[in-house]
Amino acid sequence: MEDIQEFIDWFLKACESNTFRRDDIADDGSFAAYRVAKVALSAATILQQKELQTRNISVNSMHPGLVRTDMSRHIGFLSADEAAVTPLHLVLDVPDSLKGAYVWFDGKLIDWYNYNSDCYFKRSSYLQLLAEAGL
Repeated sequence: MEDIQEFIDWFLKACESNTFRRDDIADDGSFAAYRVAKVALSAATILQQKELQTRNISVNSMHPGLVRTDMSRHIGFLSADEAAVTPLHLVLDVPDSLKGAYVWFDGKLIDWYNYNSDCYFKRSSYLQLLAEAGL
């Protein structure tokens, strides 16, 4: 967990001192704070799973998808009800063997190390959504 905190501190200090380089983060640093938070969460998920392995407790994280809420300015692919399906599945129906995984909103398991994966939400995709919504 100390390494995760170091990573977060590095990002915050770089932002505060205006030394953050956008090319240090995937997709030219778009949504950098969000991405740093998600990397920290994913890493913490894996560490917690390792710590709890002997107690037969499963720890997983998931990406809910872009949900139409006030926070997203009602722009998104999923309603709140649709977005609830995967978390409920993870809590109620997932096999005990699923541990330390990163699960996409559609239930697909994601290799979060692979920043070139087509699952990553790109800034250009978000800008296109905004344009289509007339914002």
